[in-house]
Amino acid sequence: SANPQIQTPHTLPALGQMEACGLINNSDARVLKEAWVLSSSIRSNAMLYLNKRTDVLPLDRQQLEGIARLSGYPRGGASSLEQDYLAATRRGRAVFEKLFFD
Repeated sequence: SANPQIQTPHTLPALGQMEACGLINNSDARVLKEAWVLSSSIRSNAMLYLNKRTDVLPLDRQQLEGIARLSGYPRGGASSLEQDYLAATRRGRAVFEKLFFD
């Protein structure tokens, strides 16, 4: 049956409730939260830097560098941002697939 505490447009509280109800374990919840927080931060900083909405990392290294700087990475941090993003989303995808497709 449906759990009204999980039926929310707010991702982090929903994940917290899913964890509290035992629908997902602590480790999976942490991975999903970390991926969501990083992705949301990068998306917001990309919007600020590019002055448009986007859900993909830019291919242009100068643009990616600007987003990395807004995201708190040091000068020359574009590659680190990209690696962190890809690692977090890979881990999140693995948890998602385990929960919904295994």
